[in-house]
Amino acid sequence: MPDFPPVRFLGSSFLGEIPLADLDPQATIPLERPGGGKPSFFRLPAYFQGIEQILRKNRGASLLGALGNRIGRPPELTEIREIRIYSEKHGRDYHPAKIEVQLGDRVLTFAMNVALTERGCQVLVNEFQVLNELKGKFPVACLPTVYFLDETPSSQPTGGPTAMVMYLAEWLEGFYEFHLAVDPADGRQKLVLWDTAGHNCFLTPDTADRIYGEISSILTRYYDFSSFYQIHPWHLAAGDFIARIDPDRVAVRLVAARQYGPLIGPPDLPPEEALFFFLLNLTLHLRLDRLDGVGELVWAEAGVVEPAVHGFWRALAEKEQRHEVPQGFHFGFRAYLRSLTGQDLAAGLEALIDSGDPRTPERSLIKANGDRHLEELAALIL
Repeated sequence: MPDFPPVRFLGSSFLGEIPLADLDPQATIPLERPGGGKPSFFRLPAYFQGIEQILRKNRGASLLGALGNRIGRPPELTEIREIRIYSEKHGRDYHPAKIEVQLGDRVLTFAMNVALTERGCQVLVNEFQVLNELKGKFPVACLPTVYFLDETPSSQPTGGPTAMVMYLAEWLEGFYEFHLAVDPADGRQKLVLWDTAGHNCFLTPDTADRIYGEISSILTRYYDFSSFYQIHPWHLAAGDFIARIDPDRVAVRLVAARQYGPLIGPPDLPPEEALFFFLLNLTLHLRLDRLDGVGELVWAEAGVVEPAVHGFWRALAEKEQRHEVPQGFHFGFRAYLRSLTGQDLAAGLEALIDSGDPRTPERSLIKANGDRHLEELAALIL
């Protein structure tokens, strides 16, 4: 029986191939909500070891299945020359790793999304199910492919999380996060693409418009007109969307889908009214981000609503072409929007705010900027 291929533990791929020993073997990963009787950290070596255990499980059967899905044939374990695991990022719920598999002369790259807390595990398992559901439900490819979900006992010292839960997914090469930042050259808000460490760049207004338009189109493509189901919640601040900027096009992908269900009810709500709430919620949350991705929660001052509305109409036209909605639906919806008054818009905003979690920090920003947002939206849809 062949030996399992060698596995190397490395720091972020943005920084180069830095071995774990050079990163400080005692390094830890901060966890959500430190204190409260639970450890506020997870040891980095234990994180790497847990991922390796999943990849090794059953002689790498799950990994070989994912590789076969990628190359179109079942590979042999002996074809794998090396596996490299990079600790890429650490967020509230997930701690994604980049997995590089040297298969002969090819390098195949995957993402391993890892949860280390009870809340994170619940979110991760649900998201894996949602991603699989959406893959079979919609003929669009804006979400990463997921391959398998598994868990392994944690080697964290006593008192830490008892299990690591993770799923292997497609790694979207050349895609990076983007966030609002203040350009010191003119003091204005602009989108910054987190290209590579130390090489972040401010995007032009045209490129930012294309990104916002693509986000709007993606979310609209996954909207179900019969059930009002939609992907939510989603957050630009969490890096849920990533972009690749090429000379001739801008590509955007959604990498998270925590839930898929109706945002607001009742189930017998007229389809036009439900779609209006979807559009309102979409344009509001596109304006929310964290400054530089990690700073304070901020409201995009301008340049969001118009591309978002254009992206919405573009996706709606695509759904008509695929017969997901009746032909001519968009004409009826435009007529419905034109029938709304300023009072109708204000009532819709209030109902949307009331339907959300009152504990979320976004709530106060939406309430503070909602009236001005409605004015901008009304100028485009009424």
